[in-house]
Amino acid sequence: MAITDTYCPLCGEPAPQLGRRLPYAFIWQELATRGVRFAEATRRANTPADHTVEARCRQCDLIFFVPLVPGDQAFYEELMEGDPYLAYRWDFSVGAALVDRRDHLLDVGCGEGAFLRLVRHRAARVVGLDLNASAVARLQAEGIEVHAGELEAFAATHEGHFDLVTSYQTLEHLGEIDAFARAAARCLRPGGSLVVSVPNRERRHREPFEVLDLPPHHMTRWSPDQLRELGRRVGLSLDWVRIQPAGRLHLSALYGPRVAGALGPRSLAVARRAGFAGSVALLRYFGGAAERRRADRGGHSLVARFRCAPA
Repeated sequence: MAITDTYCPLCGEPAPQLGRRLPYAFIWQELATRGVRFAEATRRANTPADHTVEARCRQCDLIFFVPLVPGDQAFYEELMEGDPYLAYRWDFSVGAALVDRRDHLLDVGCGEGAFLRLVRHRAARVVGLDLNASAVARLQAEGIEVHAGELEAFAATHEGHFDLVTSYQTLEHLGEIDAFARAAARCLRPGGSLVVSVPNRERRHREPFEVLDLPPHHMTRWSPDQLRELGRRVGLSLDWVRIQPAGRLHLSALYGPRVAGALGPRSLAVARRAGFAGSVALLRYFGGAAERRRADRGGHSLVARFRCAPA
């Protein structure tokens, strides 16, 4: 398929606006710089073209990459060995607060099971689903109910089984969004909730080039508008979208150089000893109007809650 024949993986609109081109060779080089090493066979299998091209849907404004070929299981197993994900994230706390002790909960793309462990004693039943067979086996050995396989196949035998379906930082890895979201919705009981999180593409601290925000790792980039479109596509009502607050580390990345330049070496040393150099107040004080507008865009993640219609 030619690039010009590409369709948006969220709304299906053809002929997106095309942007920058990035060589896959450069992406693999940058991953190696981070200390992540991939087997040659894995690199070949996950290099579908010489370049990846950034595209932007003219209808729903989703940013995605062409060709739409996400990383395979070998890619993620090797990535996890060299660059493991955080065991706890802000979006987990948002989802955990919604869990009721009577709930039957499904976590899709559960990975190493951090969220499952967090909520396993808060709900009547907690189930995980993931493609990583080795991670699934480790969780099963802990006595956690986890299944290996694709969501679409799982939904065919578990329609209407769950009060709450969660999926954290999964959508951005997919080349096919609509089928995944519809399968997640099929697993819900009437009145149930779907909670998803994605990276916030408007986050203040995002660099122009982030190798883990590119193929074969991430295929799409999201803002709240695309989450609203997702709800419309799968027939669920959107309750809310929450934006992760930007913490001190985010502000430090944005304003830190300005603080250092304004205070000078001696005053900066005093401020650091007093524990004030990295404070939110000081960092915001030295941020200009443009930076403060960027600050309002929040931190790393977005979380959305969708509801299935009641019976």
